[in-house]
Amino acid sequence: MALAGPLYDRCDDSNGYLGDVFYMALTALPDLAIAAKTDPETLAEQVFVAVQDNGYGQVDGLISQMAEALGPAGLTHLKVLVKDLAKTPVPVPPKKERKVVGWAGEALAALDAATGNPRRWTEWHNTRLQVLEALGQGEAAQAQRWQQFEAVLSAEDLRAYLKRLPDFDDIEAEDKALDYALVFEPPEMALYFLCHWPTLDHAAKLVLQLGDKLNGNDYETLTALADALSARHPLAATLALRAMITFALERARTKRYHHAARHLLECESLSAQIEDYGGHADHAAYLAALKQAHGRKASFWERVEG
Repeated sequence: MALAGPLYDRCDDSNGYLGDVFYMALTALPDLAIAAKTDPETLAEQVFVAVQDNGYGQVDGLISQMAEALGPAGLTHLKVLVKDLAKTPVPVPPKKERKVVGWAGEALAALDAATGNPRRWTEWHNTRLQVLEALGQGEAAQAQRWQQFEAVLSAEDLRAYLKRLPDFDDIEAEDKALDYALVFEPPEMALYFLCHWPTLDHAAKLVLQLGDKLNGNDYETLTALADALSARHPLAATLALRAMITFALERARTKRYHHAARHLLECESLSAQIEDYGGHADHAAYLAALKQAHGRKASFWERVEG
């Protein structure tokens, strides 16, 4: 988690990948703290330091998540630390470093008139959000966040958007966003987003929708999906694995045969959990079709049988 700030400073996270990684790390902290039996006051001090350096929202909700691990003693100590901080005078930055809100209107006009390299879009987007917030135009900032989500399925912008909504409104908005992802083009981006949000039920639904249209070359996302879906959605996991197998064999990607053979064995293992293939070939039929179409690819079958 300490790496979050420096990485955000140096990376373009328009696809939300970093946000997903650090969000998953954040949610793992409570169990780790409990298992480590960290001293409550020490843990409170660590939480206190973390929440003071939250420029990218990487530790949003940390205190509530750590409440159980902190316990009464840790929460009391944290409260004392916060109260002491509140009594500390706020340092006044040098005049040349102060933000002058009166300039914000001019900045917004300049941003809206800007044209140029589309690779700078993320920088433009983030800067415009800051200007809108400085002008008190929260609704406009929210509209821009939602627009960015709709354009590229930005997990970072969706989280920021949901965080600013009232209770219960955020649930409805998240449902709307996930349904939108199910019809997003290209589907590879949607699968990546749903896998890493994460919302496995929606990811499984999209895999089943795509079926034979899954892009087997999207092996990084499909491998992660197959692994994540195998417990609760074995058919969807199987279709993801089959897509990679079929792609490797049809394109004669010999370097992938080792992985494809492993995927086929995983399909066989998953078949025991699947009662209804929903119109797709069962494992025996799929295996027979595979042998008929690619039976001469000896290097693949040697790996399967070996």
